[in-house]
Parts: sequence; C-alpha cells; structure tokens
Amino acid sequence: MHREHHDEDIRRPHDRGPLAFTILLAALLLADLLTRVTSQDPLRWPFGVSPVWVAAILGTLRITYQVLEDLLAGRIGVNLALAQACLAAVVLREPFVAAEVVLISCVGEVLEAWTAGRAYQAIGRLFESAPQTARVWRGDDWHDLPIAEVIPGDRV
Repeated sequence: MHREHHDEDIRRPHDRGPLAFTILLAALLLADLLTRVTSQDPLRWPFGVSPVWVAAILGTLRITYQVLEDLLAGRIGVNLALAQACLAAVVLREPFVAAEVVLISCVGEVLEAWTAGRAYQAIGRLFESAPQTARVWRGDDWHDLPIAEVIPGDRV
C-alpha cells in the first residue's frame, strides 16, 4: 500500500508495522504452499480456514481500510485499484491472488520506506557536515562569523 513520505517522517522513529505485516503475509502464503506441496490435505486452521485465506482476508481488510481512510481525506490513489483487485479475487474465491496482490504491494512499500529512510539519513549527515562558521570580508578585514550572520552579497 503506497504511502506518501512527509517531512515529519525524518523526526519520527521508523514504523516497523509494514515490515511485520509483510513478513506475516509471506509466512502465511509460504505455510499454505508448503502444506500443499508436502501433503494432499492442506493445513487447516480453526474453523476450516487455510493460511492463504487468512492472508487474503487480512490483506484485503488492511488495504480496504487504507482506501477508506484516503477517500475520507479526499485522496484517490493506486490503493483503490489494489483494493478492487483484492475484493474481486476474494469474491471469485481466489485467495492466493488476493494475498499475492497485497504482498507485492507491501514489499514495494517496505522497500520504498527503507529507501526513503536511507535518503533522509544521508541528507541529515550532509547538513551535519556543513560548516557552522564562515570567514567573511567585512570592511577591510576577514571575520569568522556564524553562518546565520552571513548575508547575501558578503564576500566569503
């Protein structure tokens, strides 16, 4: 599920929720695939629900919630198409497709957040490495001044 990155993301600790959800979906899909490969009767959870159905329902609920949140905020984005695809797959009784759509989107979101975090860190280090003082020619001599006191047109 795509998420916009804002300036406050730099100051907030990184949210591990999307990564945890992605790992959960991947584990559920893997569990279902492994049980189908190793036995004729797939692993059944309580109430006769297989892991792939749990992944499909959790993923569809998460993305549908995000779409509703976006619509209430007056935004329409790619999540709307993803939610439609997931809901259609669930209605057509194709839980693997619904879970796969959400998993691919979640992996993209995690990679995007990781990349944005690294970029913010690099920019932060760049600003930290900037000099705090400048040698400025004022009058007939050089002066060491804080950066805040340098004005446009100064000879630096």
